[in-house]
Amino acid sequence: CARVADRAAQQVRAGQDVEVIADAAGEVLTALSGGSEGSVTGPLSTLADTYDRAARSPHGVMPAGAVARELRHAARQLGAIGMLTGRGSEALGTAALLIALAGLVAEVAAWQQWHRRSHQAAAARATAQALPGLARTACPRQPETARAIAPVNQSRQRPHPTHSPKPGSPGRGR
Repeated sequence: CARVADRAAQQVRAGQDVEVIADAAGEVLTALSGGSEGSVTGPLSTLADTYDRAARSPHGVMPAGAVARELRHAARQLGAIGMLTGRGSEALGTAALLIALAGLVAEVAAWQQWHRRSHQAAAARATAQALPGLARTACPRQPETARAIAPVNQSRQRPHPTHSPKPGSPGRGR
């Protein structure tokens, strides 16, 4: 699942299938929250609800590309698993997925900002900033988790590399 989220982040960075990938990422977050928290509303469920605004497309439902289909398949697999125990390699896998989703959601935030969808960008940014903290909670004793989280937070401070400001505009994010 984490590898698919990483590939999806690359596609969003390239401006490909962004709206369907953003929607599919929301499905993964929702499925992960259901598997982690069950019927109790917890921090991951709250983030999934926050991100829902970022994933909304003004164009309605669009045909999904291969990566979006893979994300949706991952969401279905998570749903089929049921409750996640949060122990051992499952905890590390959950943390890796949360970190990968943080990177993907940060790319969605940059794309939304570029398209001047400030409310959607703000929702995605808030979600991307909170996900690494949940990864630490999912896997608190793993030093790899802390090392993996730092680059996600630092790399998302730069402008979206494939999108330069539109001619005549003051630039993105200003």
